[in-house]
Amino acid sequence: MDIWPGEYSPIEEVFAFTLAVGLLVVAAVALSPAYVTRVKLPRHSTAIGTAFVAAALLLAGPAALWQVTLLPSRNEVFLVSFVLLLLGTLLIVGTGPEDDHGEDEEEPPWWPSFELDFWSYTRSRRPLAPSGKR
Repeated sequence: MDIWPGEYSPIEEVFAFTLAVGLLVVAAVALSPAYVTRVKLPRHSTAIGTAFVAAALLLAGPAALWQVTLLPSRNEVFLVSFVLLLLGTLLIVGTGPEDDHGEDEEEPPWWPSFELDFWSYTRSRRPLAPSGKR
């Protein structure tokens, strides 16, 4: 199938869409620490996210290196890989390290009064350096 310059090509159109989705995924992954804390994630989502990222790499790697007959077209494989990569990254980044331990740590009973006393202490202290007023 010969495609001359300026002619319509569905292959190039799908590639452009795949490229746009890939760039959006890269931007979303880069900005994910800013918005992922607002999303409610299940406990132990790091393991699920790791599996998604591994699946994305296992799909995209062979498709990029060889023409694998078992897989659909490269563009479709990369679209699925981008989605898996985004979901996996969000699950990994969204799970804080304190969630991985499986412990429910609550504040100690003395913490609220300590915090209140400390706050009032810092507000009532005189500055160490003279302010210039006499």
